[in-house]
Amino acid sequence: MDILLLVAYFFAYFFTTERYLSLYFGSLRGQLIIFGLTTLALLFFLGYVFISYRLNINSYFFKKILLGIILVVLFLPILVINLFLRVKGELRYTHDSVIQTEAAVSFLLKNKNPYRENYLDTELASWNYGYIGPLLNGQIIENPALYHYIYLPFFLVISVPFYLLSYWLFSWFDFRLIHVIAFILSMLILNNVTIDNPRKMVGLILFANPFFLNGLIYGYNDVIIIALLLFFLYFLIRRKTILSSIFMSFLYASKQTTWLLLPLYFLYRFRDWKKGGANLMLLFRRSLYELMPALVVAGVVIFPFFIFSAGDFIDDIWNYGSGTSLSPYPLGGVRGIGFASYLYYFGFVKDIFAYFPFWILQLLFGLPIFIVGYIYLQRERSLSAFLMVYALLTFTFLFFSRYFHLNHFYYIVQIIIIAYIFKGNLRTAS
Repeated sequence: MDILLLVAYFFAYFFTTERYLSLYFGSLRGQLIIFGLTTLALLFFLGYVFISYRLNINSYFFKKILLGIILVVLFLPILVINLFLRVKGELRYTHDSVIQTEAAVSFLLKNKNPYRENYLDTELASWNYGYIGPLLNGQIIENPALYHYIYLPFFLVISVPFYLLSYWLFSWFDFRLIHVIAFILSMLILNNVTIDNPRKMVGLILFANPFFLNGLIYGYNDVIIIALLLFFLYFLIRRKTILSSIFMSFLYASKQTTWLLLPLYFLYRFRDWKKGGANLMLLFRRSLYELMPALVVAGVVIFPFFIFSAGDFIDDIWNYGSGTSLSPYPLGGVRGIGFASYLYYFGFVKDIFAYFPFWILQLLFGLPIFIVGYIYLQRERSLSAFLMVYALLTFTFLFFSRYFHLNHFYYIVQIIIIAYIFKGNLRTAS
């Protein structure tokens, strides 16, 4: 199965990466580069096939080494080319969130509030000439991110030491370096907590799929959330509840979609907390013991930014994305694939900047999933089940939100892949 999957992997790699390189090098040169990288990677793939059918001793160890080499051969040159283009001032191949986060860190180090400042005098203003589009109505508008930083503060906090170290060593910093570190750590955790078997090899290949890795190189920051989630699960598996709670707090302080983890975690752990007595006070103490570190650490990360300017902070992280800000994110976003796009196409919403109460749809469809998820988690109490419920609930809330982009879909797929790897495959039961 893993052999066939790797064959499909090369086709997916060529499809996703050739278009990217052809934009800069031209169609023929881009295809030649991809052909060269694929040919080199195929040599290691032949070694992978040989190990699969000829060797029995430590075959999984060598297969994982070869998989790592294949990934390095295929994607490291693409990453280096992308970073080189960025140094040369070419911004087209970098997601605007990368550029904005770097500017926000710079503001923070200058004692400026990233949620209060605008980004008109930063590199972000040059990204795509300061515009985004086409939107659902065909318009191309000024990038609203020039006036809003939608991400929660943990991205800024974790970037500061890398920013300072990188500028000290190279006089240069790119936020995607953290993405690469997060991906490597994610692969190491997945390898560490699971048993070597065919399911694991298939899962690792799926996890490192070209769609996700090309998105990582472009600058989608979901890989950081996935790494934090895996650290949280790692310590939960090892029964280090305080450490798992701390990493849960990092998740809450990074992206709004991770907030769904809190009620799900409560459902997942509820049966354990009930052991030894169903007294309400005892349940409260046990849940508080595990959840308090998460709430405290998340508060320590978030509160200084909130107190700095509460109105600006709430406007950026909530009003902007929900449509209640004076300059909201446009309905459906750019090439959105969510329910909001259908609302506009079928004429239910005429103005892409108008407010629409998506929370009603999220509750209408999310609440039944939450209830069914609770029943499922009581019967199938595993981290694999926990992740599947989280993936389904996240999909529901994002699909019925103001915008739902392809990278959000990739994030949900990665969660499902982790659930697949975990199913009946953990080294230590949680």
